[in-house]
Amino acid sequence: MDIELVKLIKVEDWYGGKTAVMRTLRKGKGRNAYTDSTVYFRIKIEVNGESKFSNYNEESGVPIEEQEDFKQMTLEQRAELIKDSSLIKLQLDHYILPSLLQKVIKTMKKNMVVSMTTTLVKEKLQTNFVSDWLNQYELFKEGDTVKFTISLFGIENTSYFYKNVLADKLSILLRLKATAGEFFKRNNPRKAAKIYQKANGYFNFGDVANNNAAEDEESEAYKATMKELDTLKLTCFTNLVVCKFKVKEY
Repeated sequence: MDIELVKLIKVEDWYGGKTAVMRTLRKGKGRNAYTDSTVYFRIKIEVNGESKFSNYNEESGVPIEEQEDFKQMTLEQRAELIKDSSLIKLQLDHYILPSLLQKVIKTMKKNMVVSMTTTLVKEKLQTNFVSDWLNQYELFKEGDTVKFTISLFGIENTSYFYKNVLADKLSILLRLKATAGEFFKRNNPRKAAKIYQKANGYFNFGDVANNNAAEDEESEAYKATMKELDTLKLTCFTNLVVCKFKVKEY
């Protein structure tokens, strides 16, 4: 009796109706990426079966899920891979990926390979900001079937917010405010509200005031930065109220 071993692939229908189906082609290991993690990955994008973008070595003839497998690499080879300039490197909370693609990456672990096939172009792909390698508003159109194949090779998690010096806390919060403001301008008050809530959380839970870095709180620079943060706190709270009013969440 001959027995044929068949590779099992995990298939998930995220929203029902097979409108967004993810397949796990290779398992990973370790922690998932956080909202503000920096990630390193390869990706292939197909629209209606036609390849539109890829930073894989497709000329090798090796299936994507078998390429650059950590299990076949030394620690030194893995470290060199992360330095490969052909990998895409980005910080997730810069929102330069379509929301569905961002959500997929946040479910992944290092060395994991997945594919996501979706028809939810307007709802899940024509979202967030464009990047220098993907303009989701031009590449996809309603009625398209889009497939992403992604290999995740690196995850860098930022240090806890409260551990930063005060000036760095201000920089992070100003970036969040600017991002939220851009979403509001793009008529997406719900996403803007979510980011303002994140910023307000750093104030409300004491992370801004936590002087974990043991800075001199009596210095002029510290006092000036704290004054800026106090003003920013009020601005973020006021803008959150406006966003909530826009989406009728009173």
